[in-house]
Amino acid sequence: VINPEGNQILGSVIYIDNYGNLVSNIKKDLFNEIGKSRSFTIYARSVKFKKIYKSYSEAVDFSLPKERREEDGKKLAIFNTSGHLELAVYKSNPLTIGGAGSLFGLDYRDQITVKFE
Repeated sequence: VINPEGNQILGSVIYIDNYGNLVSNIKKDLFNEIGKSRSFTIYARSVKFKKIYKSYSEAVDFSLPKERREEDGKKLAIFNTSGHLELAVYKSNPLTIGGAGSLFGLDYRDQITVKFE
């Protein structure tokens, strides 16, 4: 759903994969059409995202020494291969520390909001 002002997309979680990653019904084409290259914030309960990565590996700065990298547990947003906005935790394990769904407190059909500046 797009608000009347055209600066917000209301979506929801439509799938949670085996890693606990949250797949939304917000498609990349719609995001680009409504966003018009504006800055944005993605809200998923109390978690906020200001950047969408092109891949999981882009979220980690491999030029830094391993002990200084922000890796395990880093939250990230990407558009998956199907073009859906996906919220994830880098190298999460749903069986031990939890996946994005449990760590962000989101489940199937929960709301995800994108607000454009």
